[in-house]
Amino acid sequence: MTTRNTGRVELMRAGLRAPDLVVDSMGAGRQSTAMLAMGIAGELPRPDVVIHADTGWERPETIAYVDEVIRPRCKAAGIPFMVVSNGNLREDMLRSAREQTRLASPPLFMDKGPGKRVSKRVGKLRRQCTGDYKIVPIVRAIRGLLGLRKGQRAAGKFHVVERIGIAAEESKRATGKIEHQWIALQYPLVERGLTTADCIAALERLGWPVPIKSACVGCPFRSPASWARMEQDNPAAFADACAVDAELRADGNHLQGTTLPAYLHRSLVPLAELDLAGVDLAGAESFGGEC
Repeated sequence: MTTRNTGRVELMRAGLRAPDLVVDSMGAGRQSTAMLAMGIAGELPRPDVVIHADTGWERPETIAYVDEVIRPRCKAAGIPFMVVSNGNLREDMLRSAREQTRLASPPLFMDKGPGKRVSKRVGKLRRQCTGDYKIVPIVRAIRGLLGLRKGQRAAGKFHVVERIGIAAEESKRATGKIEHQWIALQYPLVERGLTTADCIAALERLGWPVPIKSACVGCPFRSPASWARMEQDNPAAFADACAVDAELRADGNHLQGTTLPAYLHRSLVPLAELDLAGVDLAGAESFGGEC
């Protein structure tokens, strides 16, 4: 048995069809990185390829971690590593606000106007960014690895296992939903009951530096603790988020399909005006299991 196909053998023993390709979807946070580290160490099945989808608004720390840790360790282990993209979420969001172009929107908060109770005043856009900026480019890359041309069908010809790094306490995210029937989603951490704390412990045990949570700079799912931590640890990134938040509403800007003003924060207060002084930073890296 070669090292390369140990993942295939374990999947077959689990009663699954032997896959043509085993892909690790790499967010470069603590969970997906632990999944990869354990795969390289032989504690989980080894992937055939690791793919990281860059939304164009990744945190600088995440970009550095990809370049300085994940890429070289994949190379040393002989596992191909790819970075793919389907555009720049930050620039696309600003273009939509200025020109009302189409946008696969983040879950921005919308101000429905005065005269309503606070709980009724806040609306939220449906999250579409994950699909367009993560799922789409990864599927495109998988098709390329299989040698599929544009428009060529994969169903019935190929079977791919895409592994997602979701920890046990976020198992509600492990829906298994994907638009392509030839790609089976697998959640090794959930299957083994591994929590985020277990992932951190595994990284430390295996000698990997522990990354920060993977999320876009201006992710609306952030808690006050997460925004406060960013303002303290990376003021340049926080200033960028504040600038984007303000531009969403500048000069009457609005996103396509709505005239309501959009905000990055649920309070409907401009991010630059939030009072983050004294915010408890505990849990700043656990601001949401939604993304």
